[in-house]
Amino acid sequence: MTDYFAEHALLPRGWSENVRIEIDDDGTIASVTAGALVKDATMLPGPVIPGLPNAHSRSPLGATAGLIEGTDRTVIERETYRRLERIGPDAMQAIAARIYLDMLRSGITAVGEFHMWHHAHDGERFDDPAEMAHRLIQAARQVGIGITLLPVLLACGEFGAAAAGSDTRRFQNTPDEILDICARLHAAYKTDPQTRVGVAPFSLTTVSPEMLASVVAGIQTLDPMSPIHLTAAATASDVEACRRWSGARPVEWLLSHAPVDGRWCILHATHLSAAETATLAASDAVAGVCPSSEASLGDGLFALAPYLAAGGKLAVGSGRNLRTDLLEELRWLEWGQRASRLSRGVTASGHPGADLVLALLEGGSQALGRPIGRIAKAHRADLVVLDDTDPALARRKGNGILDTLVFATPERPIRHVMVGGDWVIRDRRHDAEEAILSAFDRAVAPVLA
Repeated sequence: MTDYFAEHALLPRGWSENVRIEIDDDGTIASVTAGALVKDATMLPGPVIPGLPNAHSRSPLGATAGLIEGTDRTVIERETYRRLERIGPDAMQAIAARIYLDMLRSGITAVGEFHMWHHAHDGERFDDPAEMAHRLIQAARQVGIGITLLPVLLACGEFGAAAAGSDTRRFQNTPDEILDICARLHAAYKTDPQTRVGVAPFSLTTVSPEMLASVVAGIQTLDPMSPIHLTAAATASDVEACRRWSGARPVEWLLSHAPVDGRWCILHATHLSAAETATLAASDAVAGVCPSSEASLGDGLFALAPYLAAGGKLAVGSGRNLRTDLLEELRWLEWGQRASRLSRGVTASGHPGADLVLALLEGGSQALGRPIGRIAKAHRADLVVLDDTDPALARRKGNGILDTLVFATPERPIRHVMVGGDWVIRDRRHDAEEAILSAFDRAVAPVLA
């Protein structure tokens, strides 16, 4: 048991003073006491908030960040995959480790990895079908971040189960193959509190209704509460193509034909009707948005205000990993709403930054299917210690701290980061960062050529 003391900490009921946090040796919070005495506890040098959950990451794309701009969405996708065509297991691990290191530095302590790169560049299967998935989990362990690994099912090329093209052969699997990967991962990591396994039927364009039903039923046999992530209504063209195929919009179809509930995270959901917004909010599923990725691709803005007003749950991801900073994603989200609505006050209270951080913590933790996002008993000890000597936080108190973090800090004033009871960032540094950066540099050399 290790005891820590924070003069100010963000607890589930709000900011509290003089907080004692007891952590078991397994990295779980044993107790939290507000209004406590320091006694023999280790003093934490600044306000403490829960670690941030990143609901959606495609870590290999971070290797191409900034290289492919100024062109249309189709060209971006094609050129990105061309550059990453030949990355193998070693490069996958090295790239992911660098991206995860950047996440830790910005206060992210858990990531949902949307894992597509299953096979070799020519589609040839590895001896272990889960080889690339294991490498992502090893990267998370190497760096010290928690991970929910979501193997992606991609089997079709468009709505109506048309065959997928040869350019996606390294991503392609059948439902049975993807469930085999999930089963292998579940067996290997089921006792690891830092790792969770879910599944990601990519979208209604890449899986047929029968495939979707099969993989959802199959993952439940491994874990009835396994997270399920699916992209829907990311673009206006997706919506129109779905209507031509089924007579319904993507989220409308999904909510009518699939058992969508609290296990599900509907990614992007950028183009929703008013009826879909209300129904999704009532489903107990989480909407997972990635504002910087959606803006970069020109996809549009999520309808935040009506969704929150309907009681919807919100998760936020770094998506393409152009940036690995969820607080910046929240800034994009809120300011984008203001610009498009020509109005302030998109969120309900006088502390929009705080409202969005609290929503991110709750919805992101649900989306990742892990006991995180709260400084509370039985949750993982994922803590972020802010540097209150940073001028950006001068004289900030309570929710003013969170507003400042979201809207007014050019550099994140994050001093220490703990994941599962272990300090992985101390004084803004990671013990292994030189080796991680060196391995990344070698891995991306052919990508950048």
